[in-house]
Amino acid sequence: MRFSILHISDLHRDLKDELTNGPLLESLIRDMERYKDQVPSILPPSLCVVSGDLIYGVSPRHPDPGVELERQYDQAVEFLISLADAFFHGNRERVVLIPGNHDVSYPAVIASATPIDIPANPPDKKALTKDRSQVFCAHNSEQVGTIEAVVPDVVESAVVEGGKESEEYEAGPPILREDISSDMKILTTDENYPQLNGFGTFLGLSDRLMQTESPFFKTPHTTRIIWAGHRVIYIFTNATGELSLYYDIELRDPLGQKSAGGGTFATTTLITKKRIFIPVPSVLADEFRVETGSREFFVRFDLLGNDADFRTA
Repeated sequence: MRFSILHISDLHRDLKDELTNGPLLESLIRDMERYKDQVPSILPPSLCVVSGDLIYGVSPRHPDPGVELERQYDQAVEFLISLADAFFHGNRERVVLIPGNHDVSYPAVIASATPIDIPANPPDKKALTKDRSQVFCAHNSEQVGTIEAVVPDVVESAVVEGGKESEEYEAGPPILREDISSDMKILTTDENYPQLNGFGTFLGLSDRLMQTESPFFKTPHTTRIIWAGHRVIYIFTNATGELSLYYDIELRDPLGQKSAGGGTFATTTLITKKRIFIPVPSVLADEFRVETGSREFFVRFDLLGNDADFRTA
């Protein structure tokens, strides 16, 4: 059996004199036609191997690296789809990709190398290192509601005195409003309500966690939050200290100029019929508020400790 392989490499374009997809694809098609007619002829390719680099890449000094990286990848994807259409009747399985060094997001690499303090608390340390399957989450502007509209009775309720941020808090009960049903995934307020311990942003946890771990949140628990690089990690621990649940959020973009940080916060978990909401510290609020479009990120979560009795309860 005779077959041929089309090998392409270094697709990245000079950003100062960028070649568009059309002329690049037309050049390949002309070559294929010419090789078919030569003696001896070369068969049309059965497979295409693209051995990086697909894009030019983005400098860490770029003013908006995420947008530019997405633009370059969109351009590469458009070319590869057109390549599959022209050479393989749209069969994309015949285009094999091998990424190169230019295909790495160097701003993300640098952000991921940001040093953080490894906490002495064992559940905290496990949450930083433990790897679980990811759940993709997307929140759009239509899924943002106000505290006053969704749970008005909370802000009208009596105030329970609490401590200040970064103190060591005792396990506290959640705010239960299971009679309230809402499709919102983010709740915000511009007011500083003592009933909500001054938090102005609440993030809805994933549907999968709501289905599998909601009993944990209905018991008193503490709330610890750690952030650095692309990650925001919540660690909730029950009143006995024997069982913890971590919720690890991996953002698409790094936390900007914010330094690594963390601490213990007053438990202000809000549970409605469809969703569990957790408080977002003010320093991180902009990472989760959605004015237009959507915010996308991955989450991992798991229980840490001997939870056999809890799961069967």
